[in-house]
Amino acid sequence: DEFPGRVEAIEQVEVRARINGYLQSVHFKPGADVRKGDLLFTIDPRPFEAALQQAQAAATEAKIRYENARRDAQRYITLAKKGVIPRKQADDAEANAKAQQQSYNATLAQVDGKQVDLGYTKVTAPIAGRAGIVQVEVGDLVGGPGSKPMVVISKSGDVKVRFSVSENDYLRLFRQRQAERATGQ
Repeated sequence: DEFPGRVEAIEQVEVRARINGYLQSVHFKPGADVRKGDLLFTIDPRPFEAALQQAQAAATEAKIRYENARRDAQRYITLAKKGVIPRKQADDAEANAKAQQQSYNATLAQVDGKQVDLGYTKVTAPIAGRAGIVQVEVGDLVGGPGSKPMVVISKSGDVKVRFSVSENDYLRLFRQRQAERATGQ
């Protein structure tokens, strides 16, 4: 029996952008062998650098607010212990300091997220293998939900063959194999 088939690598990876952005450059030739970690694409980093700078500025501002609130709380607690101000005022200042600390922690998390996004502007090879046809062009908007792969990398070495068999052929071959097993052939 003959069936049409397709030979493909056992391991292959569709490389996709993890962020939305405009493709700035391609750093390999289609069909070239690439090593794991090789730079494949660069997405325009400028919007992500600006977002990181904004997040860092917000973190600095939040840190200043937190430190000021913490100092105020310490002063108010001291004054409340001496009976100069009501305890409620010290409690409010302490609660404000805790809230400002949480705000500062949140801005630090945003900085971390923006740094991760900036890192994603460098798209590297997740495995070693042969790069296929580049499916995007410089200037294209890449990334986002449902985006197409930028390139497929196929690991060299072992291959598999995919082929289709009709249901009738499968059943015929299955019955033939069962009959061979029953007769010991």
